[in-house]
Amino acid sequence: MNSDGHVNILDVIRVVQLLINGTEQQAIIFLDDILTPIKFTKLIHELPTNYFVSNEIIVWPNPFNNLLNINGSGHTEIYNLMGKKIKQINLNGTYRWNTSDLSSGIYKIINNKKTTTITLVK
Repeated sequence: MNSDGHVNILDVIRVVQLLINGTEQQAIIFLDDILTPIKFTKLIHELPTNYFVSNEIIVWPNPFNNLLNINGSGHTEIYNLMGKKIKQINLNGTYRWNTSDLSSGIYKIINNKKTTTITLVK
């Protein structure tokens, strides 16, 4: 609960992290697994605006098969290890990416000019 006495999505994620003894991303994956798509989307959209303004990216599930969710905001580019641009998107919430033709490996995600290395396991 926040100092204002209200519970928000970040509070829920933190509690789930404690319950499963996991990371923030694992907590989000857990919530994605147990909630209906509509309820999960509603819950994720309750994240405060500044959560994504700070250039944070959430990617789930990992490992994945043919679908990868990327949540954040702003101009986003994904590169393979050879430096080839694989994908370019403008995020405004959750983007569901069909990755059926994507090889497993390590990719760099650049969001609003901040590079994050995420190992995608397929």
